[in-house]
Amino acid sequence: MYYRNVLGILVLILLLSRCTPVPSSATTAPVSATAPCTVVQSPLAPTPFPTGHLVVRSNPSGALVWMDRAGRELGKTPWEGDVPAGEHTLELRLSGYREWSDQINIEPGSVLTVEVQMVAHFQIVLLPFPTTSERMWMKSLRWDKDGTAIVYALGDDSEEPKDWSWYRFDFMSGRGESLPPPVSRVTDPVRAALGLCPLDRRSATALCRLATVLYESPGSTHMIYAPPEVWYGPDGKTPWGGLFNLWHADVEGKNRVFLGQASLSGEAGKPGLVWSPGEDFVIVDVSYDAAVFYLAKTDGSFFQRFPSGQEVHSYLRIPPRFSGDEEKIAFVGTTQDARGMHHATWVATTLNGGRDLAKLSDHIGLLQWSPDSRYLYILDIVGTRTLFRVDLSEAAPREEILVAGLPIPAIAEDMTYEAGLGLPDMYNWALSPDEAKIVYRGADGTTLMWGILQVAPER
Repeated sequence: MYYRNVLGILVLILLLSRCTPVPSSATTAPVSATAPCTVVQSPLAPTPFPTGHLVVRSNPSGALVWMDRAGRELGKTPWEGDVPAGEHTLELRLSGYREWSDQINIEPGSVLTVEVQMVAHFQIVLLPFPTTSERMWMKSLRWDKDGTAIVYALGDDSEEPKDWSWYRFDFMSGRGESLPPPVSRVTDPVRAALGLCPLDRRSATALCRLATVLYESPGSTHMIYAPPEVWYGPDGKTPWGGLFNLWHADVEGKNRVFLGQASLSGEAGKPGLVWSPGEDFVIVDVSYDAAVFYLAKTDGSFFQRFPSGQEVHSYLRIPPRFSGDEEKIAFVGTTQDARGMHHATWVATTLNGGRDLAKLSDHIGLLQWSPDSRYLYILDIVGTRTLFRVDLSEAAPREEILVAGLPIPAIAEDMTYEAGLGLPDMYNWALSPDEAKIVYRGADGTTLMWGILQVAPER
């Protein structure tokens, strides 16, 4: 009995000791035996983590701000906010520019401002262009095979390279030189038999020059031509242009095949021509004042409006381009809905008149394919003035910015048919064989001028 009472007392003392709070002062409140047993654990007060204020600016703005290489994206420049004090790795990334990275140290309670001049992947060099008192446009622009020099031509309204002034500029030496024009393989007897203007344009009549076209193939083995068939204006007396019934033949004038008629609705215009790399197809450009192109096969098997579908229309005065493998045509097309007219870059995946169409990009501009047909380059000469590259090697074409803010002459930005896209010189640009450089017509500051710009990406 004695041991039982002692054990009960010990249990009671143990219970009371577990439920009695630790006194917080010298005064201890009485504990009620009937109060519930509640243990309250107060959390420790958090220790303030030291921070500083970081301000990041870049030129151009819009660069992504990353911290500590761990993938923590803070935002886009200009950016500012509180970050933990201490040493950090700060990175800025902007498409078309080299990635910037540096170590920074944030002092507790301080403000650190970081201003970064982003360095483009491309170097831009303005080069002088020969001046001339005559009204001459840039008719051709291409690179030498080694990619160290460019060959270009200036001319008037003649479509024949023999009538242009040719030049070569060597980037390595910085020297330019005049070149002899290529010799036409279509002789005077052949021209006379086909009713074409003679080799010497000075001896041709004005009507002959107005209503005749002759395009020799790049290989100079065959040609597209139209004999002079004058089209008169509403008064029936004033010549407005030619009817341009187009034929294909070899340069000796043999094996003639009728292709079709490319009539222009405007005055004094002439159809342009784009040869495919294999010279088996041509695009006939009659967009002088109407957004119309024709795709023709040189054997005469078809001559169709391009693109042939009603949902997409070719855009005014931006030439379509054949891919190097001759399987695709890239072009700027328009669609229209209740909201208005929309422009985009499209590709026809087969040369059957452009029925198989796919939209590649919402950006538009001058177009050029890479030699292997993997990439399509879009030089935006309106709006953003940016060089884009679209990768067609994947199921979903991927677009990237190569360089933005190019110094290109101001072009009308309303993109209406009436405004067009400015000077015809703008449509000549060239991608070097190694895809490391492009040349095109540019401007010096705000002054519109003749110029050639070299844009060279760093590898």
